[in-house]
Amino acid sequence: MQIRRIKSTRKKPQSCSACNQPDTYENIIDNYCRADFVIKTKIRKLQKSKLACKRARILKIREGVSRKEVRRPTLQHANMTSCCGELARHAGKKARLLIMGNRDVEGLTPTFIMEWQNTVAFKGALKAMKRIDCSNPQIISETVDGGKADENERRRRAGRSKKNKKKHPKKRGGHHPSGTLAVVSGGSPTFHT
Repeated sequence: MQIRRIKSTRKKPQSCSACNQPDTYENIIDNYCRADFVIKTKIRKLQKSKLACKRARILKIREGVSRKEVRRPTLQHANMTSCCGELARHAGKKARLLIMGNRDVEGLTPTFIMEWQNTVAFKGALKAMKRIDCSNPQIISETVDGGKADENERRRRAGRSKKNKKKHPKKRGGHHPSGTLAVVSGGSPTFHT
């Protein structure tokens, strides 16, 4: 008698590449440079293939994407509830999210969704977003190398601040003019310069 394996008819929930990204400095910067828009927002409503968000703070927007569309975004994804449902349940409606994505024919499609954090890597990536030039491939490769450019910049600034500090001599005693104080016997003290 031969026993055959029965295939399961239940489909496994697809893991979403947008919601399951590693939260490293390099990954955040890489996604930032690839995205058409980057926003900070909160979830308003999640249903089937749409994620409606509250009023967003725009961190980056490329030409061809309207500010009005990104200001109160509705993100489209094939199966948003199974994809980002866990993140929405875990984060809740009060949690702030960092969302990066691209503009398609269908609308705004998320490529990176992450809960707003207070980690060193996250804060460093946010600072780097403000000054990075994504059109320069050398900058992007340096961020992938572990942020050596940022480390060198920090060292350079630290050295400069030490050089610019003025050395103040320590003051000793009160405010006396230079000279010697002599006491003459039987008289009052006199000051000789």
